[in-house]
Amino acid sequence: MKSYQKTLHLMTVAQVNTALHKLGADFKIKHLSDLVFLETKTGENTIDQGFVAKGNHLYAITAHYRDLQEPTNFDRGQLFVSQKTTASPVALDQLNGTWIAAATTTSANDTGKLMVKDGFMYQKRYDSIERSAIQDLAKYTLVTLNQNTIYAAQKRDAAQAGYQLTPKSIASADSIGYLYLFMNDHELLRIGSGQATSYQKTDSLVAAADLSQTDQTIFEQLDQQKPGESASTITVKAGPAVVGMSDSINYLTDATAGQISNNIVIGNVQKGHVTIASESTH
Repeated sequence: MKSYQKTLHLMTVAQVNTALHKLGADFKIKHLSDLVFLETKTGENTIDQGFVAKGNHLYAITAHYRDLQEPTNFDRGQLFVSQKTTASPVALDQLNGTWIAAATTTSANDTGKLMVKDGFMYQKRYDSIERSAIQDLAKYTLVTLNQNTIYAAQKRDAAQAGYQLTPKSIASADSIGYLYLFMNDHELLRIGSGQATSYQKTDSLVAAADLSQTDQTIFEQLDQQKPGESASTITVKAGPAVVGMSDSINYLTDATAGQISNNIVIGNVQKGHVTIASESTH
């Protein structure tokens, strides 16, 4: 209605900058187009705010105001501060040890215990030991990470849980889709479906009952014997150990990670040498 339009005023650049200053901003805008305005897809109501961000601060500025017969106050803007927690830099060799999630209910699929040794993460699931690579994302280019759909999905999931997966993170993932984000050398977070579970490093060593030297030898030897492949699982049921080979165990950046392409039946392990009994390719 024209009568309504006459009482409606768009905020000026000077008024926006005054509002930003009151909210503690250390910058000014030059044009109203410096603000981001959101378009609604449903309903007739519009969002009467323009947004501008700097660092971890988001400023929401009221876009317009009305003349009223009686003097009134109106909210010129709001300040939002990101509370996402970032990880501290940590070296891979500082992560070795046993990690426990005290809040986890132990099951065959989730023991609440992780073992870290020399850049790999191990965990027991059912009759298997699963191995995944711990990845230093700083070794990847920004272009590579930004174009990676697996990394993007994990980044969104971390953000939903209130944490940041960044190109400087040390992290891993697994066959279920969980993200494991190392916050420092004594705490890591398992993130999935927007929920975070905290693990604490309880020992700098890995007990043989959790990861035997034989198992470690099998993983290492088959990596060497099968160039271009990685031993991803060791499964022991009634018979000899069966090793699942995969093209990749970089679960954080590779969509094919952990897919078993070859099963290897172990004959024996003597003096650090692994003998293969048989192989079956998928």
